[in-house]
Amino acid sequence: MCGIAGYINFDPTGHPENPGKALRNMLDALRHRGPDDRGEELIQTENGVTLHLGHQRFSIIDLTQGGHQPMSNDDKSVWVSTNSEIYNYKELRNELSDKFQFHSESDTEVLLRAYEHWGIQCLDKLVGMFSFAIWDDKKEALFIARDRLGVKPLYYNIQGKQQGRKFAFASELRSLLASGFIDKSINPTGLYHYLSFGHFIAPETIMQSVRELKPGHYLWIDKNGNWLEKEYWHPFDGKQTPVTSEEILEQIKTSIEDSIRCRRVSDVPLGAFLSGGIDSSVVVGNLAKTSDDPITTLTIGFAEKQFDESEYAQEIADRFQTNHHLLHLNEEQLLQSLPSALSAMDQPSIDGINTYLISRSAHETGLKVVLSGLGGDELFGG
Repeated sequence: MCGIAGYINFDPTGHPENPGKALRNMLDALRHRGPDDRGEELIQTENGVTLHLGHQRFSIIDLTQGGHQPMSNDDKSVWVSTNSEIYNYKELRNELSDKFQFHSESDTEVLLRAYEHWGIQCLDKLVGMFSFAIWDDKKEALFIARDRLGVKPLYYNIQGKQQGRKFAFASELRSLLASGFIDKSINPTGLYHYLSFGHFIAPETIMQSVRELKPGHYLWIDKNGNWLEKEYWHPFDGKQTPVTSEEILEQIKTSIEDSIRCRRVSDVPLGAFLSGGIDSSVVVGNLAKTSDDPITTLTIGFAEKQFDESEYAQEIADRFQTNHHLLHLNEEQLLQSLPSALSAMDQPSIDGINTYLISRSAHETGLKVVLSGLGGDELFGG
């Protein structure tokens, strides 16, 4: 994962004495998301509008400086900062290769060129998880967008025009707070969501002045500070056609295989979380089937037998001959991990402790990319 952050100052007379400090503070708050590289850009228009655009990089594709962000096109009229994995970037690159000369192997440059060629409609072309900010200097407008299912987070300040005519955005809420110009009042609706559901439903957050961009939506902000939020995708947009049970099973099988295949694209080692359940076992089985070398799998084991599935996970690991790692978790370890786990959460949540611990274990084994079966139960009503 990477981290993006930035803000627009629409008031030519309202520039702070140290204009870069706010962006640096925002990026400092995102350092854990992208420790490999940092980029900052100050973009000014003839009308006095300034954009501070930053990026914290977590290198997965094109580990060279060719993937440095923020990234611009040749004449610096378009800039992008993105937290994304564009799974079909090679196909898009081939489609655009007769129109543009590429200077890197990164999917970021493909996103940049896709916007240059298709504009906002580039969203219809992208397959992957993403949240990004694109500045179009010719249109003097900022374009921010989030992937269809909201895998990648993106927050923005809805009170920009009332607070010194600024508009701020970031991958995490804490980054916005670090800017120093965000009101910290609690959002009653967001608090109600948390107490009722254990999480927040976009666009609500725990802060009154901050909104989360909804999945499948984009935001367009012009030079005058006017903005338009629009939905570009909905899960039930497609036409429904009658299919048999056998056809459904074949479609599911093909979709799973295709989704795992495209997520294998990486310039760093890749592993999988394995619980022993159906979802993660299917992921591991497909990964192992298409891998020349043993894949790395990770499992959490619990002392309480009624919650422990490590034996089932070991059976799957043995069957597919994975390089298996078991993290035994007891009460003492959990209590010791609570401060760091809670610190890693951007907002209050009743989930995430187990995911944090197993992710930390993956990091310790040298993995940067891990696949999991999370979401399978929700998708199929399990």
